[in-house]
Amino acid sequence: LNCYCCLTLKEKMSASVESQIVVSEKLYSAVEAGNFNEVETLLKSATADALNYCHKIGRTALLAAAENGYPEIVRALLAQPSVDVNLQDDDGATALMWAANRGHKEIVKMLLDQANIDVSSLKTKAGWVALMWAANGGHVEVVSLLLSHPNIELNTQDSGNGYSALMVAAQKGHLEVV
Repeated sequence: LNCYCCLTLKEKMSASVESQIVVSEKLYSAVEAGNFNEVETLLKSATADALNYCHKIGRTALLAAAENGYPEIVRALLAQPSVDVNLQDDDGATALMWAANRGHKEIVKMLLDQANIDVSSLKTKAGWVALMWAANGGHVEVVSLLLSHPNIELNTQDSGNGYSALMVAAQKGHLEVV
């Protein structure tokens, strides 16, 4: 239950609100299943801690929705003022990185529209940022969206080979990204 950059719900919550653990587990399960109606119902009773809860596999509901490509669920989660869009999973990946990795353009756009989104300084344990993930997958439209963000850093290098997003795309043969 230890996310890379967030505290677990059990560490933060008092015994009097342990019911939020149940809410957060149900919320995560509903997100994983893509059950929008259940997510909406659970959001009505979810606290900030429940919304940002790191599930036992090290991801929040927002990360799971972004990875699985559920734009309506991502939209509902982002409508909650206390959702932290920059939380990282056990490997350091954010919701933006997962959406970029999977080529979920609509979700990437929603996340980039968040005022506090971090597009370049948060990295995975391997030193990858969202732009690298999009380039690695050959997701041209996602790369374009990321490049249009005012805070994007083009020359970020990974911690293994010192590769930038451009080098990753070239190595993978994604000429349309290059």
